[in-house]
Amino acid sequence: MADQRRPPGASPGLLIALAMLSGSCALAYETLYVRALTTVLGDMFYVHAALLSTFLVGIGLGAKLAHRFLRWLFACEMGVGVYALLLPGLLHWLGGQPFVADVTASAALTIAATIALVAVPSLLIGFSIPLFSAYIKAHQHERPAFAGVYEAYNLGALLAIFFVEFVAVRHFGISRSLALMGTINLAIGGVLLWTEGLHPGG
Repeated sequence: MADQRRPPGASPGLLIALAMLSGSCALAYETLYVRALTTVLGDMFYVHAALLSTFLVGIGLGAKLAHRFLRWLFACEMGVGVYALLLPGLLHWLGGQPFVADVTASAALTIAATIALVAVPSLLIGFSIPLFSAYIKAHQHERPAFAGVYEAYNLGALLAIFFVEFVAVRHFGISRSLALMGTINLAIGGVLLWTEGLHPGG
């Protein structure tokens, strides 16, 4: 029996809205991470290539493993948000370390550093679409869920392109833009924790 003190689960409409916000953050991070990392690792084509490749592989691997983390979508969203909040400080610290010059002098080490810096958040981002779909499926039962989540997630990603390029970076800068996106992810995780807890749809 469900805990009577627990609030009812999120409605499918709310979950779709959260998925759209999550998608907005995901693509925003791809853009913002490139801008942030190149300030430390250099604006080289292989930094861009390594970041994009890591994002794609991480998202794909996250989607494949998502079923193992059904109860933890809120933690994944919060983890992505916390990382975005911490990244500017981490990069600032790295920029002051003498070993960074040795790293950036080698393409292989620069690629490895790029992968290390974006592997975890890209993996967590990969959980989003499958888990949001599973949450909605738990509420709607026989009705399909994946298509709606996928469309909302990608609509959010499309809107993020314009927001990041034409508003966020120009008016807030990279660090504050990352902080804004991180705060949104934390809010998404908070709403999921409050409405779904550890038993989505239950």
